[in-house]
Amino acid sequence: MTVFPAGLARSSGSALWLGIFALPSLAQAATCDTQAYLAAGTATYQMASPAGKSTLVSKAVMKGNSIQVTSTVNGTTSAIFWNCTAKGMTANLPTGEAKATFDLGFLPPSSAWKVGYSWTSTGKISGMAGMTITTMTRSRIVASERITTPAGTFPTLRVESSTASKVQLPPGMQASAMSKAMNSTTNSTAWYARGIGTVKSTSPEGKFTMTLIKFVR
Repeated sequence: MTVFPAGLARSSGSALWLGIFALPSLAQAATCDTQAYLAAGTATYQMASPAGKSTLVSKAVMKGNSIQVTSTVNGTTSAIFWNCTAKGMTANLPTGEAKATFDLGFLPPSSAWKVGYSWTSTGKISGMAGMTITTMTRSRIVASERITTPAGTFPTLRVESSTASKVQLPPGMQASAMSKAMNSTTNSTAWYARGIGTVKSTSPEGKFTMTLIKFVR
């Protein structure tokens, strides 16, 4: 999002980050209204960038007050767990690196999602190769629009987000081209349909577009 943690989606081509970008849960904190904008089902997206086109398949499964989302792109699969908390839905990412921690911020209750509503979410990733990545995403719902994709025509909410990312390297490590590129501000726009989730998202800096082509409940 990207809403969210959308800026993190930009920083890597892995299924993990793209999965985050594809899953803007707008669940209600008090009742865990997970069917609002992240419904159980399998969503297939086509992604396009200067590097070419690829397909992302995202499967969401309800597990009590949580949603497990499994995303696959280019043969790589990752899992994300969205959990109901007092302030909304938060993400937990399992990782094979014991010392790595992921704080991807939060997504507000669905009851708050109306044109004109805005919020700020911060995120932090630490322990990966000694690096620390922090993000701050400011998002605003700017319009209600009907969007047509290969999956159909949907009434949506359009959200515009701006994410500032900063990378802190461990002592003695020199900045690489990738780490320098990650110290930036990225803008994105995403359209969300109730009962589906993301139907389209774009990022002008990366010339990236993701479009829903199929959704199966």
